Amino acid sequence: MRMEKTGARKLSAEGREVLRRIVIRLRQQSGMPIKALARIAGIHFRAVESWLSRARREGAGSLGEKKRGRPVGACRKLMLADEAWLRETIVGQAPQQMKLPFALWSRPAIKTLIQERFGIEMQDRLIGKYLKRWGFTPQRPIKRAQEQRPEEIEKWLKHTYPGMLARMKAEGARIYG
Repeated sequence: MRMEKTGARKLSAEGREVLRRIVIRLRQQSGMPIKALARIAGIHFRAVESWLSRARREGAGSLGEKKRGRPVGACRKLMLADEAWLRETIVGQAPQQMKLPFALWSRPAIKTLIQERFGIEMQDRLIGKYLKRWGFTPQRPIKRAQEQRPEEIEKWLKHTYPGMLARMKAEGARIYG
């Protein structure tokens, strides 16, 4: 019985683990050659060799998936406490309160803050990755200005602005927007 080689990478993690256990059990029960096991399983014989040697060294329980990639938090420039402080600062304060020459929190503003506070030079792209990880998206601020007075704005729009508009038209002024 010959299966087409699909490669274990195309299987799910559970599928790979089941395949490993089946191959190990077949080898133990029947003593089949490695290449025959590889043909039946549809994988390369080197994979079967490594599974068998790992099972011999560490036991059949070692056939589960190993954690891959870098550990969470590795290779980050900011410590977790620094990240928390930075997030709170961005949400709770304006750049002017931190004595920065910016109107809104932008990548350059955050870059300047990080440089001043932590002494770390970061690229705008990395700052963008941090912002995305924290759930910040490029948009207008949600908070309204604290000094905004909606009733006075409404009064200005209904009474003052129409008079100004009429006077500007009478004087031949150019009106934008």
